[in-house]
Amino acid sequence: MWTQWGLDGPDGALYNRTSSGWFDSITFLYWFTNIIIPWASQLKGTKLVIGDKLSSHLNPDVLDLCEAHEIRFVFLPSRSTQIAKPLDVAFFGPLKKSWREILSTYKIENPNQTTLNKSHFPLLLKKIMDSANTNTENVKSGKETEMYPFNPYQIYNKLPEFEEEIKYDADQSVLHYLKETKQPNPIKRGKNSNLNVPPG
Repeated sequence: MWTQWGLDGPDGALYNRTSSGWFDSITFLYWFTNIIIPWASQLKGTKLVIGDKLSSHLNPDVLDLCEAHEIRFVFLPSRSTQIAKPLDVAFFGPLKKSWREILSTYKIENPNQTTLNKSHFPLLLKKIMDSANTNTENVKSGKETEMYPFNPYQIYNKLPEFEEEIKYDADQSVLHYLKETKQPNPIKRGKNSNLNVPPG
């Protein structure tokens, strides 16, 4: 971890890293302990957490925490992302679109950057989180995926019956891109130094 990796990010954000760059059971436990447990501790009775059926989620320590805090951890079926997963339907879908737009702007404003600089990531993350309407959309997502009220049969209505027509507007896109690249606005940062973080 480096000092600038967490600067100018969203309020209350937690940062971690893995050698592979993929979310693993250790980082999931860190997230679960620091995000889910404080939330669950404020509520009485049984709580429900819905997650992907990933190996990183199948952590004995997480299951022990679930039992201790009256949390029921429900795994959704594999390969049901586009239909059954509420956050993918109402939150991450629009979020991915906004993220692409933010990255396109970043590339235009920072033409000398061949990749996304890690010290710039928190600032871009804050931009996308500020634009996301999390609470309203999360509630809507439960209805769109028939999670609440529960209706497993309505999911069949979401299966595609025909391929949607694809429309291209290449001329306007190219003109817009060329106009934007004439005015780069690179992000400037100070000196970066190493943080002393114990492993794990």
